[in-house]
Amino acid sequence: MRITNCNTTVDPLSILHQYHQPGEHIIAAIFSQIYMWFSPITFEKIPSNDIFDDLIVMTNIYQHILALVFAIREVNENPQILPNVTLGFHIYNDYFSASRTYQASMEMVSTRGRFVPNYKCNIQNDLVAVIGGPQSDTCVHMPTTLSAYKVPQLIYGCAPMMMNRGQAGFSYQTFPNEALQHVGILQLLKYFRWTWIGVISLPEMNAYAERFFQNVLPMFAQSGICIDFIERTPIISFSTQIPETQKSVVKIGSVIMRSSANVILVYGEIETMIVLRLLIDLSDFDGLSMKTKGKVWILTAQMAFTSLPFQRNTDIHFLHGALSFASHSKELFGFQKFLQMRNPTSEKEDGFIMDFWQQAFSCLFRKTMADNTIEKICTGEEKLEILPGSVFEMSMAGHSYSIYNAVYAVVHALDAMCLSLLKHESSIRLNQLWQVFSKMHIAHCNTTVDPLAILHQYYQPGEHIIAAIFSPIYTWGSPITFEKVPSNDVSDDHIIMTHIYQHILALVFAIREINENPEILPNDTLGFHIYNDYFIVSRTYQASMDMVSTRGRFIPNYKCDTQNDLVAVIGGPQSETCVHMATILSAYKVPLLTYGCASMMVKRAQAGFSYQTFPNEALQHIGILQLLIYFRWTWIGVISKPDINEYTEWFIQNTLPMFAQSGICIDFIERTPTLSFSTQIPETENSVIKTGSIIMRSSANVVLVYGEIDTMITLRILIDISEFEGLSMKTKSKVWILTAQMAFNSLPVQRSTDIHFLHGALSFASHSRELFGFQKFLQMRNPTSEKEDGFIMDFWQQAFNCLFHKTMADNTNEKICTGEEKLETLPGSVFEMSMTGHSYSIYNAVYAVVYALEAMHLSHGKHESRVLLNPLWQLHHFLRSISFNNSAGETISFDQNGELISGYDITNWVTFPNQSFLQVKVGNIIPKTPTGKGFTIHEEAIVWPQTFEQTPPLSICNDKCSPGYGRREKEGEPFCCYDCLPCPVGKISNHKDTDDCFQCPEDHYPNQEQNLCLPKVISFLSYEEPLGTSLSIFALSFSFITTLVLGIFIRNRNTPIVKANNQNLTYTILISLLLSFLCSLLFIGQPHKVTCLLRQPAFGMVFSVAISCVLAKTITVIVAFKATTPGSRMRKWMGGNLAGSMVIFCSLVQATICTVWLVTFPPFPDLDAYSVTGEIIVECNEGSVTMFYCVLGYMGFLAIVSFTIAFLARRLPDSFNEAKFITFSMLIFCSVLLSFVPTYLSTKGKFMVAVEIFSILASSTGLLSCIFFPKCIIIVCRPDLNKREYLINRKK
Repeated sequence: MRITNCNTTVDPLSILHQYHQPGEHIIAAIFSQIYMWFSPITFEKIPSNDIFDDLIVMTNIYQHILALVFAIREVNENPQILPNVTLGFHIYNDYFSASRTYQASMEMVSTRGRFVPNYKCNIQNDLVAVIGGPQSDTCVHMPTTLSAYKVPQLIYGCAPMMMNRGQAGFSYQTFPNEALQHVGILQLLKYFRWTWIGVISLPEMNAYAERFFQNVLPMFAQSGICIDFIERTPIISFSTQIPETQKSVVKIGSVIMRSSANVILVYGEIETMIVLRLLIDLSDFDGLSMKTKGKVWILTAQMAFTSLPFQRNTDIHFLHGALSFASHSKELFGFQKFLQMRNPTSEKEDGFIMDFWQQAFSCLFRKTMADNTIEKICTGEEKLEILPGSVFEMSMAGHSYSIYNAVYAVVHALDAMCLSLLKHESSIRLNQLWQVFSKMHIAHCNTTVDPLAILHQYYQPGEHIIAAIFSPIYTWGSPITFEKVPSNDVSDDHIIMTHIYQHILALVFAIREINENPEILPNDTLGFHIYNDYFIVSRTYQASMDMVSTRGRFIPNYKCDTQNDLVAVIGGPQSETCVHMATILSAYKVPLLTYGCASMMVKRAQAGFSYQTFPNEALQHIGILQLLIYFRWTWIGVISKPDINEYTEWFIQNTLPMFAQSGICIDFIERTPTLSFSTQIPETENSVIKTGSIIMRSSANVVLVYGEIDTMITLRILIDISEFEGLSMKTKSKVWILTAQMAFNSLPVQRSTDIHFLHGALSFASHSRELFGFQKFLQMRNPTSEKEDGFIMDFWQQAFNCLFHKTMADNTNEKICTGEEKLETLPGSVFEMSMTGHSYSIYNAVYAVVYALEAMHLSHGKHESRVLLNPLWQLHHFLRSISFNNSAGETISFDQNGELISGYDITNWVTFPNQSFLQVKVGNIIPKTPTGKGFTIHEEAIVWPQTFEQTPPLSICNDKCSPGYGRREKEGEPFCCYDCLPCPVGKISNHKDTDDCFQCPEDHYPNQEQNLCLPKVISFLSYEEPLGTSLSIFALSFSFITTLVLGIFIRNRNTPIVKANNQNLTYTILISLLLSFLCSLLFIGQPHKVTCLLRQPAFGMVFSVAISCVLAKTITVIVAFKATTPGSRMRKWMGGNLAGSMVIFCSLVQATICTVWLVTFPPFPDLDAYSVTGEIIVECNEGSVTMFYCVLGYMGFLAIVSFTIAFLARRLPDSFNEAKFITFSMLIFCSVLLSFVPTYLSTKGKFMVAVEIFSILASSTGLLSCIFFPKCIIIVCRPDLNKREYLINRKK
């Protein structure tokens, strides 16, 4: 590339909208009042301020600017405050863009008009404080930069929860406590008894909204408030994407307007009103106008009335009756008069007023008009008080009142500090901003070595420098109290993470390889500059700023030499390092390659400048889930980083629900304490006692440790402390699953502690391979030959447990370091000789930068031999598309998101008594291949903890349910914890842990254990079985007896006893009884269509004939005796016609019933698979139960009539009277019939058929025995009684 001169003139992307008033002390401000369209940065051309002609001016927010100007004007006109000192201001617009917020923050600490951050030695226009807001993004991004300079920041319009703890000491909230607003909203809902509400909130990526969902909505639920819906507003870009934004809110508007909730809580920010107005307007498309369906809107204090230009004339009636929270405010004397006097002709320095005026009054100034434009002309004499409130408010808003108070807070702090200083010290300089919070001596401007310089660095010069920020060493620093100048006074002891030193050596090894390779970057020397950040956020920021300074002078960005040009920065492995480093360096467009932290940790605004040498984090989540599913571990514990870690929050909110959907239950989620690695270590140990107890007492045998590089330290602490609770790992092991962000680390005090708890652990790791020459490089390492290495001395002393002469006290009896010790002699718990996944990532990161540099050289021509700092942005294009093979033969490339295209290795930990360990590769997870196999595990290669009796070990909430049992969830317990209950009757389960028991097929039934289906037996009353045989014999026997009786009666048909009782009826009865006995045989055997059709109607018909004959006989007897009475009218009924007519009539009635039955609902063969367990009953379905009981009922009716008449005729002369015998026979039949019905209904299968047969036999036998057996006895045994002479004599 062509070498250009160092240029410190105006940045090509300067902030166009500013408002500056000079003064000895400057209060700066960053507001979000104007939106502008910017061309996207593509890394293919120099960025510029090319924009469209239109601006989106938030006219209501202009009052925030005027509130600050009004306050400072009041202060300057008041001789009682800061006498002889002039207060100025500098207001920036950030265009609602994170990068512009960072840019404005950096410009504040530069000489005005020259974008050289921190290069400022003039004593005029000293920055004393910054006011920013009202967007939460502004509140977050502004402190990120300014807190590194210890600039007091007063933010308004966003909640305190948005601030990181590391920045809290420099920030002040003019917004009331957010928790108070939450309580207020809850009290309002409870007061009006609004228990059914909807919620509209900010997008998912907004941490402010996420905190609201996690902490506030559950509090609402506990108080009886139910949420109908939660809708997220889309991200408003205020660019050419507005049409897409409008489309995205159509669906949301429909949900809101169709909801039955009449109260909607809008939990938003300054621009949320725009979205709210959009969705109300667009809801008309769905026919749900606010005119017909109103809502009560509850608006939070962060919101304010704002609108887009095209919304100026839209209806705002939907806000009628809304309730809004607002920061407390009062009207200020003179403020409205100040607004009335405002006009663009007299305010030349106001960079906002022209655009505001044109948009507010819908006019154009002449100098902004095109020649052929016919627009209303702005005169500049228009008055703000004539504007409607939807465009500009004349009364002071809550946000403006907060700004006014913020100005006075700074002024009174300055005034108090000035009074405490010596009289000859009349000004406050930039270097002493921290003194605003105390009352200390004012020092002069100093650009020498910073008093808090980073002590541990490793520098090797080169034409191109690859810088790095690692965290191998902790040190104790005095806390900043704002009462003295900070210094590097530290304790003698350092905490050195000996394993992380390999990360440094991996970078040095890679650069040494490149410099020794003539085929890569010929004629160029590659150097490096490695910083230690001490696991402190402020040191990460400091190192980031130092990288863009001339070496040895902490003046960030002030660098004009052509040597030692920074080309890229590598950082990690802590997530905080990755995030905070990107915050600073992305403003300089420096390529940033992070390792050991997930891509989700880098904010989207910085993603274009960041590259992840760590594989896609979502792939690791899938791998963990696949591992749990493979071994059927459904009951696990989780150990994660503290609540303040966004990386952990992302995992808990997004990944653990995915686990639950796959059947994985969480027994506990324990957060590790924040390790300060300082004098608070004893407190840290105490805080993990409870955590250790919970983990070791848990029934979960698998524990997922979702941590980072330092989590292993905490894990070892809690394992050691668990001994105090009597829960030793020797008796109760766990299978630990460690994430790839972790690595083995320890404190010096842990060097001799047992690491056997890791035996059998499974760990994910960034894919790595051994590199040729790396171990030899490590073996050659010693402190005597590496003078520039600022880490090796401390590492050597701690690793080998010795001291060098120059660091020893005179009376110290410590082992002396010779410098000739060998790294390969160290146990693995101190230092690993094999290349770790993190080191491999660093090695690949260096080569990625180098190959990108080489590709850029080749694309710009041979005569351009150097790459200077200014065109660093050009390197991104080549980094995005780079693809190369490293020395291990693996292809390295990045995807479109800047993430390394790679996978994870799954390793198994094997520990040894000498504190060494091996990590054996037993599987991997890679992006899905065309075959779809992304997850691989070699179970046979895994070594498990020795205390488990079963391998692989189980990790379940309770024992699995045996076959024959089903699971039932325990109330209040996770779904993996359940009771095992026997299957209900008729159901089985033939596998362990069956969710629901199931029915057997119709032709099968459960066995006694209810774990197997057995085939059902076809069941019917057959001739072969004893019951069928017995009934058949009885039926045939009685048929024979009936035939015999019939024969006797036919043979003795001329005898008086036969002739006296109507021979024809007697023969009919006997034939009917014979047929009745034979009908019972139709019930035996497998039912067929014919037998089903015949058996019930046949018996009903035949037996009805028998009963009809009995009835006829009874009536005939009565009529005969009545007819003998002189003058009786019964004589005319005497003869055979009466009996025959009665039999025919009664039989015809039954025949009619049977005919209707057979015609309408004929019986048919059927299978009953449910009545009797284990049997399929082959039966005759009666077709119509009603008709069946009609047949029985009619026979019963005839029997009752016969019984009644016979009972009344029982006193007639015995010689001719059968009434008594008929009475007994009908009594038997009625008794059988009455007992038949309940017995028939209570029995099933063939026994029901047997009941029917028994009833037929019993009824027929009753008639046969009661009516005919006495006569047979007389005929056979006493023939003398069957003579006419006997009867005549008896009569006499």
